[in-house]
Amino acid sequence: MSAESSKTWRRILFLLSGLIILLALIGLVWQSADANSSNCATQPYIVNDTTTLNQAIDCFNTTADAGTVTISFSDNISLTATTTTLNNATAGVVLQINGNGLTLDVQSLGRGIEVAPATVVTIDSLTIQNGRTTLGGGILNEGALQLNGCQVLSSYAFSDGGGIYNSGMLTLNNTIVAGNLTDYGGGGIFNIGTLLVNNSTVAGNSAENGGGIINYAGTATVNNSAFTNNAADYGGGLYNYGEALTINGSTVSGNTAISGGGLDNISGTATISNSTFSGNSVTNLGGGIANLVTLTIHNSTLSDNSALYGGGLFDSSRLVTTQIHNSIIANSSSGGDCLFSFRDPMFNHSLVEDGSCNISRVGNLTGDPNLNPLANNGGATQTHLPAANSIVIDAGDNATCIAADQRGEARDDLNCDIGAVEFKPGDPTAVTMQMINTHSPLHMRLLVVVWAIGLVVLTVRLRCRLATATWIGFACWRALLRALRRISATVQRWS
Repeated sequence: MSAESSKTWRRILFLLSGLIILLALIGLVWQSADANSSNCATQPYIVNDTTTLNQAIDCFNTTADAGTVTISFSDNISLTATTTTLNNATAGVVLQINGNGLTLDVQSLGRGIEVAPATVVTIDSLTIQNGRTTLGGGILNEGALQLNGCQVLSSYAFSDGGGIYNSGMLTLNNTIVAGNLTDYGGGGIFNIGTLLVNNSTVAGNSAENGGGIINYAGTATVNNSAFTNNAADYGGGLYNYGEALTINGSTVSGNTAISGGGLDNISGTATISNSTFSGNSVTNLGGGIANLVTLTIHNSTLSDNSALYGGGLFDSSRLVTTQIHNSIIANSSSGGDCLFSFRDPMFNHSLVEDGSCNISRVGNLTGDPNLNPLANNGGATQTHLPAANSIVIDAGDNATCIAADQRGEARDDLNCDIGAVEFKPGDPTAVTMQMINTHSPLHMRLLVVVWAIGLVVLTVRLRCRLATATWIGFACWRALLRALRRISATVQRWS
């Protein structure tokens, strides 16, 4: 064989080898595509472990045709790896996750759920717990996410959003956000987008700002919800540094902070209607509410709050006069009912028990409103029901009263009542019990103080357990100092 012929055969063999390799690669791709098509062929995608969950998410992420993709939990899942981001911006593609009352336990491996921009997701009846990451310990949402009957529990974020971080559109219906923790903003929820909270509970969360929720450069609306036992340096229940915060038919109770026990309103506007702020406490300003900017209150009750200054309300608005209509500020255990530093609030048919904040104008009242303790009096949230002989009954201004009270009862008699609750026939006719106070039995007061100490010790233990070795000392000491402040506030209030 000539040299030229040998070269030709070598070229042919080389080309044939390349062709064989190419065909093999194409076969593998087809096989993978066929396998993926098989995995994604039948809905709903049933998931029961990390692998099947991420496979189902991959199926959703690659869906090209408009319609609803359904993922259904068949068992509790304890993650062994992080979950894939939900990411499908195709118009008309929607993800429905049916939790079926089961749990996604993240086991501190990262966050539970992440929704990418322009991705539409609804999650029903799923508990997400034990997340641990930088932003949004349980959930990070940049798309459009709706939670129905869900729970976001015991998660931690180094930066913001212990439970949830939202920069998209987030709706919570009948959802519980509880026991979450962050070092900075939003123990329960950090919102920098659009947030709607309906018939939900935000409880036992902790942060530097906004123990329950921080609304930061976003818009937040809260309807018929409860914010209880949250803690922060500023804004124990809620912290508003956003465009607008609206609270309707909700109860903010038992929260603690340095300032703004129930709400710290720092920037933007806050509008409160048919709501109750009760039993919140701070070591400095505004047990119920601390306000620096624009605040309007309609038919609401601020009772049994405490502070060094302004037990019910501390108002330091410089440019805009705070408006308070048909509302009660009373029963503040320390700091007086109301204190202002620049402009005295404008009251319309309202009551301030101790007469502070220049309440003495025509149509306004002072004196004991004779309220029952915070209790379930009907409706979605707890309220303070006025006794039958209360001076707030029929003392409101019909022109500015809201048509129904916090419980949903119509204000349809002679004149509306001042406060969040309209007294109706059949309601209890007298104050039936008193809150624990300085006249309570010693053992009851000690019980409350011991409970507070136990709660903050658990918080410190959680912080130290979650801390990494590089900053465990700083985190633990910081948590300890906060805990001592909260114990001090509780002792001051109840002992």
